[in-house]
Amino acid sequence: MFENEDKRRCSVCKIPFFERNNYFFGKLMTVRDYFAEQCYFNEKRWLINRMVHGWGIVCGLDVKRISKDPADHNRGYFDTKVKVTEGLAIDCCGREILVCEDQYIDLDPEKSECDQEKVKKEKLHNLVICLEYNECKSESINIKPTDCDQNEKYEFNRIRDSFKIRVRYKEDIDIEKTSGRLCPLDNRIGPWFEWDEVRGKDELRFKEYLIQKYNVDWVKEANIEKDDRIIKVYTNENNNSLSLEINEEKTKAILIIDEIWTDEFIVKKEKNEHEHKHEIIVFKNQTVHHYLCNELKKGCPECPKHACLILAEVTIVPSSGTESSQLLKIDVCSRRKLVYSNPLLYDMINCYHGDLPHITSINWPHGKDMKWSHFVELIRRDEENPDDEGPGLQVGFDREVIGVNARTFLFVVKYREDREGGFSEDRYIPGKVFYDAKIKKWVFKVDLDWYLDLRISALQEGAGFKIVLRGDHILDKETNKALDGNFIGGKLPSGNGTQGGDFVSWFYVEENPDYESHKPKHSKM
Repeated sequence: MFENEDKRRCSVCKIPFFERNNYFFGKLMTVRDYFAEQCYFNEKRWLINRMVHGWGIVCGLDVKRISKDPADHNRGYFDTKVKVTEGLAIDCCGREILVCEDQYIDLDPEKSECDQEKVKKEKLHNLVICLEYNECKSESINIKPTDCDQNEKYEFNRIRDSFKIRVRYKEDIDIEKTSGRLCPLDNRIGPWFEWDEVRGKDELRFKEYLIQKYNVDWVKEANIEKDDRIIKVYTNENNNSLSLEINEEKTKAILIIDEIWTDEFIVKKEKNEHEHKHEIIVFKNQTVHHYLCNELKKGCPECPKHACLILAEVTIVPSSGTESSQLLKIDVCSRRKLVYSNPLLYDMINCYHGDLPHITSINWPHGKDMKWSHFVELIRRDEENPDDEGPGLQVGFDREVIGVNARTFLFVVKYREDREGGFSEDRYIPGKVFYDAKIKKWVFKVDLDWYLDLRISALQEGAGFKIVLRGDHILDKETNKALDGNFIGGKLPSGNGTQGGDFVSWFYVEENPDYESHKPKHSKM
């Protein structure tokens, strides 16, 4: 191990500054100088590893049971040994740990007197397999005697980065959560407190929120003064101050901590059971950036006091009351921290959001007016001469998809139900949906009977039409990923980078100029 143990500093502020050699001609280089040179680059790299990349398992390091007979697994497995495969990890201090050969580990935890008592009382053993960074000196060399000391000495020529694998009792280590430390969804919008009850029933909740959100522990014992516009929280000893001020319109409240604008909240007026209006302070709907900023400024994460880079959790259960027969359960993933490298993050993003099918073309004018003659030409049906039919509603995709049918490709008319000018409702237009291999597009064609009824239909007065494709149920034929269907801003290709979402488009058909009617016109969608 390194003699200068203080150089293995894991907390950010344990390294007050980085310092390297200044070289100049004639400088006498000592062991201290060379050691400082190594520490400068090592500690910078370790700092970036733990604070930027994070610590945990990078790859490999699986934990497996060992077969008693590799040629015949039916002969069972050893109950007291496991195998750790090769791999790479970063410990909580940012140090790289490289395991290049399979390691065979005895499930024998390091024992203390307390551990011995624990083993006697408990039949169920909960163990964890920990990977630790270790330095060992190698290449022993002899040092020539000096004039002052004629005794022969030796020293090590290299310091090798190595590792140790320890088996520990689960309760003897500090196990961090593998995920979920930061989640903007936890900061939901909702009531906070009533202004009039800050020095009453809501005072404790008010203080607890300030401590949790803004890390101001001093408010626990602070004094509170309040009037109609300002709540003041202060201490006499440390000159700490905090105030919450409502604007004149009573629409928002500003939080000021130690004379610094800190946050802003929404004020809502609600009626209580006695019909008196009172002000309710509610959370502001924070952006993800502001949430992360508020969380990260609280401080840098520290290594746990009893840190362990967990490879697996092992549970040993006696199976029939005898010590010689026991069951072994190996949980590799539940407690394992992972390092999310850029390639891994890309794969995850690509898995959920990449290579999604999109709608790339439509053959109607989205959001615009269409002449009656053009509409009839678009949907025209001819039972006797199908080749003379209109093109129908056509939709093109950038990938081969499945699941497009009459339930997921919908044609809807905004139909006037009340002839006196009352309400209107959506009605689904019957039709068939099929794939046209010649043009490589999906086509919706209205039923022949519905088309023939247009000649006497009140739709000739003009109407709004809507086309909907259910993106949740239209899938990529190869990957089974859902259609990225949201029609953002009416621009193609569709999508917002996530699977699913309905593609909704519309157009308005003008009145047939040959249709004589004095009935009121339909409004646009």
